[in-house]
Amino acid sequence: MFSTKVPSATTFFIAVLLFLLPFVDIKCSGMKLQDVKGFELATGFNMKNGGSDMPLFDDANTPGVDRPITKTTSKSDRQQPNIFALAALILAVAGAGLCFANNKMATTGALAAGVLSAVSLVGLYFDIKKEVKSSFAGKSGDAGNKLSDGLKDINITVDFTAWYYITFFALLAGAFFCYKRMQTFK
Repeated sequence: MFSTKVPSATTFFIAVLLFLLPFVDIKCSGMKLQDVKGFELATGFNMKNGGSDMPLFDDANTPGVDRPITKTTSKSDRQQPNIFALAALILAVAGAGLCFANNKMATTGALAAGVLSAVSLVGLYFDIKKEVKSSFAGKSGDAGNKLSDGLKDINITVDFTAWYYITFFALLAGAFFCYKRMQTFK
């Protein structure tokens, strides 16, 4: 069974499809603000504004408040592509493509692509955790800022979903199947 391309190609194809599912949940004080798909992490995404999406911040139904809620996205709301997510996606697609070749060199390339893609996902994990920690570290202790007292109570967390972990293990499984397939070549 390992001498065929079916197990490795199928596993890589599944891993690529898993990038279409949420990888990250962004929460504020335990309330879910947004989930971000792996593909969105790789290509960039817009942060949702708190306005009408958030029932606690919806002023449209508040008596005495006549403000229209507009959803606008400024340049600061646009998150740039994460290089680790982009590398993981490109390597997963390359691994899936290389699985269809019938030679040892291509299978070795697919094995390397699977391992490097999984390593890129680990880099993504640490990069996002570092980015969230550094973006709120300076804001909560700034005494000159009027918002600093309010930011002390805000707890922004980023949790990785099960789909992120399943993608990681699918990439490693694809690399393992490539390794087993390499052993059948003479």
